[in-house]
Amino acid sequence: MKEENPFEDQRGAEEWIQAVENERGTIRDKEIYPQLAEWINTYKIKTLADIGSGQGICSTKLGSDDVHYIGIEPSQFLITRANEIYKKSNREFIRGDAYKIPLPDNSVDGFISVTTWFHLADLEKATKELSRVLCSGGHFMLITPNPNAYDIWETFYTDTKKEEGVLIGKTNILLNPDEGPENYKFAHLSKNIFYLHTKEQILEPLATNGLEVDKLEEIGILPITEGKKIFLKILGHKP
Repeated sequence: MKEENPFEDQRGAEEWIQAVENERGTIRDKEIYPQLAEWINTYKIKTLADIGSGQGICSTKLGSDDVHYIGIEPSQFLITRANEIYKKSNREFIRGDAYKIPLPDNSVDGFISVTTWFHLADLEKATKELSRVLCSGGHFMLITPNPNAYDIWETFYTDTKKEEGVLIGKTNILLNPDEGPENYKFAHLSKNIFYLHTKEQILEPLATNGLEVDKLEEIGILPITEGKKIFLKILGHKP
């Protein structure tokens, strides 16, 4: 049975576009995007696959115009939006998913996935594909919710149903954390699916598929996160 992806429906896609395009001063802006650009510069990435690229915003955060960016996204609505606002000669947006990446073996020297891994039930299958498309000597960056902060993540959800390690519900996304509680604005996702993988369940498939982890780091603090770093950043390479 195919996994449900709320962003493949027009309503879910439009809600996500509204959220991403109206964020200001978020963890993405302050930490994730600058660290992505630094990582690309450090390893001189030339061809980058972005799995779960959404409406393509990461294509503008690479810190270099020399990167051939390939966004892979299952939602045709989000692919269409990416092509509307971010299309350039060195950027392409392709419909596909983490379980069947539409790229040849050993075809990229950089691989990123930003807040997508927790939407996937089968990390073994996804990681096998990651390893397949990444060339020897290539590098990867995965950013996913920190298992040590799942209690904080659950507070972002309402009307929840939780069973067998999966959290399903509506999600509230804070758009402007720097402007103070009295001015907070939120975007709302009418349905979001969160697989509560343990750290071991995230890391073990990397090792079994021939990928080495170079660095684990907890990142991402906002005023509403009670001092906890809510993301886990995983950097590694394929020998």
